[in-house]
Amino acid sequence: MKKIITVILMLFLIIPAYNVSASTGTYSIDEVNIDATINKDGTIDVVESSIYNFDGSFNGITRDLKLGSDNSYDINEVKVVDSNGKEYIATNSDSEEDNNYQIIKDSDKTQIKLFSKSNKEPKTFIIKYRINNALRSYEGKDILNWNFYTVENVDEISKGTLTIGLNNQSISPENSSYEIFMDGDWNTEYKNNKIFLEFGNLTSILGVKATLPKDYFTTTFKTATEDEMNVNFDKGSKTGILIAGIGFIIAIIVAAFIVIKLVIRSKKVKKYRSLYTFNIDNHYDSPPMDISPALVSLIYNEGKVGENMISATLFYLANKGYFTISEKQLDLSNKSKNDLVFKFNSSMDYPKEEHLKFLINWFMGYGQEEQFSLGEIAKSLKNTDIAMEHTKKEEQWKKILKKDGHILNMFIKIGYKEELTNEFYNERFKWISYKSFIQKNIVTISEVLTSEESGDILNYASVLEVDKLKLENFAERLSKLALKNSFNQGNNYCNFTFYPLFFMNMSTINNNVSSTGGGFSGVSGGGGFSGGGGGGGGAF
Repeated sequence: MKKIITVILMLFLIIPAYNVSASTGTYSIDEVNIDATINKDGTIDVVESSIYNFDGSFNGITRDLKLGSDNSYDINEVKVVDSNGKEYIATNSDSEEDNNYQIIKDSDKTQIKLFSKSNKEPKTFIIKYRINNALRSYEGKDILNWNFYTVENVDEISKGTLTIGLNNQSISPENSSYEIFMDGDWNTEYKNNKIFLEFGNLTSILGVKATLPKDYFTTTFKTATEDEMNVNFDKGSKTGILIAGIGFIIAIIVAAFIVIKLVIRSKKVKKYRSLYTFNIDNHYDSPPMDISPALVSLIYNEGKVGENMISATLFYLANKGYFTISEKQLDLSNKSKNDLVFKFNSSMDYPKEEHLKFLINWFMGYGQEEQFSLGEIAKSLKNTDIAMEHTKKEEQWKKILKKDGHILNMFIKIGYKEELTNEFYNERFKWISYKSFIQKNIVTISEVLTSEESGDILNYASVLEVDKLKLENFAERLSKLALKNSFNQGNNYCNFTFYPLFFMNMSTINNNVSSTGGGFSGVSGGGGFSGGGGGGGGAF
């Protein structure tokens, strides 16, 4: 153990000295383009091209490929392309002369160390490698759950692409589906029989979770992982044991650092909250604020994007008078098959909130003459391209929604993460109180509520995560009461007759988006990724 600790101390002493003397100046990674081909045996052949821009003197670059439980890498070719377009094929050797590279393997990664002196110039580095044992089998499906790149050592990757295809077989929405994990700007589609992703301003990871056609593969994949240490070193090797010991101790140090960081941040949040007196016992039988359900969802979920926001906000806009709703009879014997038409009220100015403007224009884009039909939208979303475009619009809308939250000063950054400001954390208690009012009244009371009170419940109940079945039953009762004209009539009472049909139509739209031939199912931040792979690049 003393020897291990001595080795660790030596490493900490050596590494800083190495970094200081290795290079002078700064560099950026302007572009990363990755082309991945999945073979029938489950291996993945990758061609990765990275454009570095050096402002100073550097000796070369490194590319780290992270190891998982049992995956490995074969490095097939390394190239350098200088600023004049001249190409050099690098040699795998122990030499540290230009255009030579070393493959350095340790317990958690395979590193390619490429020697290529650079001084105030751009260079392109092309690495061809194979990933072994990346695919897994889950619930009868063959899954690629892989991080192809992690942004390290630089602030961001300015732009790039990721293409994923099969060897001599097309990949399409009919035989696959996928989700991406990243931040920054992005655009994705099925293109040339492959999954294509274009990105910009990437600061986290480039992860993809894809369900692939099962009949393509000639082998079966593991459903369980092995112990990580057992695949990263030879148990009979003293060197392996030493590396494992070092890795274990470093892991403990890193884990302790993370825990300390979390504790420190938790204390900062607690201290910040202590500066405010929260009204947690007040009772609310009406909405505490006149804001959209989408913004309420951000408050209720403490900055996270919740479910049911689009349908709730669309109905909210109708109740506010931005749309008039009419029923289009399609089936005399079955009212549930009828359609709803939303017509924009052109006499009203657009709402000031950008997420509301975007939602109005987004849905009006499905129709013409300032009106759209929910039924026609649902039909159009059976088309893969339209469904994918709908998903992209939804992601755009969520980003605009968060920006509107920032405009309202809804968030404050504490440590490395945003929290609700004390003022909006206090608003959250109010909305929780209003949710309690809804839950008490939604089952037993409908006749004694005014139309405005009932309309507010329908506007906000779904984003406050009130039981779906109880909400549907409440809407049915309101619809019958509205048809009998038994309300204390307000401006929006007539919309109650449409809510059950609206609920069914929006469910159909959501189902068509998620089920249209598989296809693209959305984007998540890099923090939620649980797959393999990873590792980034840097210069020395």
